[in-house]
Amino acid sequence: MKLRHTLDEPSEQDERCAVEELNRRLEELHDTPVSISQTYWSNLLVKTNQRIDEASSAKAISISWAARVAIPGVVAILFFFIGLHYYAPELPKKESSVASLMGTLPEDAVDSLLVRPEQVGLSLSTADLSSDIFQFSGEQITEYLAASGNHELLVENMDDAEVATLLAALDLKKNL
Repeated sequence: MKLRHTLDEPSEQDERCAVEELNRRLEELHDTPVSISQTYWSNLLVKTNQRIDEASSAKAISISWAARVAIPGVVAILFFFIGLHYYAPELPKKESSVASLMGTLPEDAVDSLLVRPEQVGLSLSTADLSSDIFQFSGEQITEYLAASGNHELLVENMDDAEVATLLAALDLKKNL
């Protein structure tokens, strides 16, 4: 339950004093105003224009722009890079082997990268591989092109002996 605080009525004497004080102040305000000289009014427009020109000058605008935009922008960028340096999570560095790298690739991409695919295991490292891992024989390239279905490129890279062998194989199949 809320209690209301009642205000006491001011006494007659306090009220009379307040009315007299108000009347005295009103009389002070009704004094004749001090007349402003004519030079003030004639120079008012000129001085106002000077103040506007000072506030809109290049120096005032550049200082205002620097204080409102440039300095806070530079401070924000600095804090961003400081925060990035100190609070960025450090990722653990893992040494990966060729086997783990090959394990992440799809089977189609692995095709003939290794001459001996049986060596791919958990302990395979770069020391286990020969230095000519990306050197392929003509037979390996031909087998890859035939398996991947790129017959046009396969036919373009065939020499005369391979073309003769292919034609002979096709003749044998035709006779069967």
